[in-house]
Amino acid sequence: MIQACREYYDGNTNEMKFIDDFEKNYRSEDAIVWYLKRSFVYKLITKALRTRDMDLLCMFRFFIDDLTENFRHEHEKLLSSKEKMLNAYRRVKLSKEEFDELKENQTKLIFTNGYFSTSMSKEFALNFALRTTKNNDDVSVLFHIQCNIEQIHENVLFANVNQLSGQQDHLVVLFDSNACFQIESIEKHAALYIIKMNLSTQGQQITKNFIELILNETEEMSISIILGRLFYDLYEYDKSQKYFQRLLNDSNDEDRARIEFSIGKIRHMKDEWDQAREYYDRTYEHMIKTKPARMKGAAQVLQNIGSLLVRQTKYDEALNCNLRALTIRQILHPAGDVDTTTSLRKMGDILVKQLKYTEAMDYYQQALKMIEKFNSAGHVDIAVILNQISQLLLQQKKSDEATDYCQRALKIRGKLYPSNHPNMAISLTNIRMILECQRKYDEAMGYYQQALKIIEKFYPSGHTDTVLTLNRIGYTFSQQKKYDEAMDYYQRALEIRQKLYPDGHADIASILHSMGIVSKKQSKYGEAMGYFQRALKMIETLYPTGHDLTATSLHNMGAAKFDQAEFGLSLYYYEQSLKVRQNLNPSGHVDMSAILYMIGSCYEKQKNPKKALQFHQQAL
Repeated sequence: MIQACREYYDGNTNEMKFIDDFEKNYRSEDAIVWYLKRSFVYKLITKALRTRDMDLLCMFRFFIDDLTENFRHEHEKLLSSKEKMLNAYRRVKLSKEEFDELKENQTKLIFTNGYFSTSMSKEFALNFALRTTKNNDDVSVLFHIQCNIEQIHENVLFANVNQLSGQQDHLVVLFDSNACFQIESIEKHAALYIIKMNLSTQGQQITKNFIELILNETEEMSISIILGRLFYDLYEYDKSQKYFQRLLNDSNDEDRARIEFSIGKIRHMKDEWDQAREYYDRTYEHMIKTKPARMKGAAQVLQNIGSLLVRQTKYDEALNCNLRALTIRQILHPAGDVDTTTSLRKMGDILVKQLKYTEAMDYYQQALKMIEKFNSAGHVDIAVILNQISQLLLQQKKSDEATDYCQRALKIRGKLYPSNHPNMAISLTNIRMILECQRKYDEAMGYYQQALKIIEKFYPSGHTDTVLTLNRIGYTFSQQKKYDEAMDYYQRALEIRQKLYPDGHADIASILHSMGIVSKKQSKYGEAMGYFQRALKMIETLYPTGHDLTATSLHNMGAAKFDQAEFGLSLYYYEQSLKVRQNLNPSGHVDMSAILYMIGSCYEKQKNPKKALQFHQQAL
């Protein structure tokens, strides 16, 4: 750690003095003192927390442990005092955009992403808040934080650290990085705004629930496993894989299965399906052969194998894996639990893809009934299932019922998240899909743009959700026959995807395919074939044994050649599409009928009525 800090601050004489002093004199009980000095320790930890730099957090983990322990000690002193209510103040300058965002989220939870220092002197804080700045658009804000010491008790750490801070003109109160606040009011007083907030216990509960979720999902008892899981949840797949590979080399027998399962999940998310399956199979075998067998973990592995098979469009096999996982969970928890709910949802998802809507709805309703039994009416998992039911009803053209379920999901999310949170964008996206089906494209576009604004603000450098929303906007413009606008949005989606996956990805091929469809609608057949061929080449490189998009691309290449009256080439592409589809789905697929019909049409155009009739009859 010391050497890394020296390299980081090379040439900074002032920070080098602090680093030398730290190396010679640091003691565990001095962690708060060092943090309050605002030297290299403060700066790097603050940076790590704000940017979610896991390498930095790992490097400073021993100091953070000391800081937390010191914090706990000082917090206990405060609890043992006679104080019942503590008022603290924090003065800041906010940009107009930041201030407007706070106003929009009044009554919602506000989380800090770093340790939070305040003053108990309102006068001291006011003097700072009223200082002028170079930016006239800045808004002067005084946060007034009310802490009910008896009510908060041990749920959130905060401490009076004045004796450690060296401040003589005001008392300093420091809040833990896990602190969570709820805005009570925003009032203007002269040249500044006073934002009154209450310290809330809900932040601690949310963090606790997250850790419990991780432990529940994979029985991961090791903090090292949890840290690697955090990399994964932050979409840092390469970093997460490197981390787990390092753990695998040093693992004991107890952790090995969990680590291999984690690597399998990463390879799964990177669409490295064969490698992911190898890790999953090894994990499953290890869990089954362990005495006693780890059936809970085995069910989780089966569920993930099922998800992998869905990506490969092997729906019957996927259904079988998820049914096995569901059976295990029902034996372990006859009354039901969260994992059983997930299995029920997964079964419904696969049945939707098989167009078995009645069976799918039965599984979704079972999942909804069970999750409502275990959670409050405002739980996010309920919103997830409501959205799935909404999408199913939409596919059945029951748009009014779909809207009801979607609105219920949006209402739940609206109570849990700020209006600008990506999870709100999910429900907005579902509403606009309903409007699309009702051919209310202008209204749908309004929801799309609102969702895109939220996502781009949350993920300014690009994200999977950004790509999905850009794709949907492109599709909506295409349905409106606004082809140039559609191509613009597809191009934006393509650029982000290529940045995220420079070596190629199925989603890149999918976007190229969509651009080919738009070009075909514009009768730009040369451009359309170019896009289809690029998509086909990429998908065949990634999945040489076949993929759903391989069949679809060949199908559309056949359609483009048919429109150009090149019936020989059209027939060739349709026949290739049929071969791929038959290999992927031996028991049949909804697209096979369309392919068979078009093969018949090609023969008809080639004046071969006998062959045309043969394939048209097969299509029925």
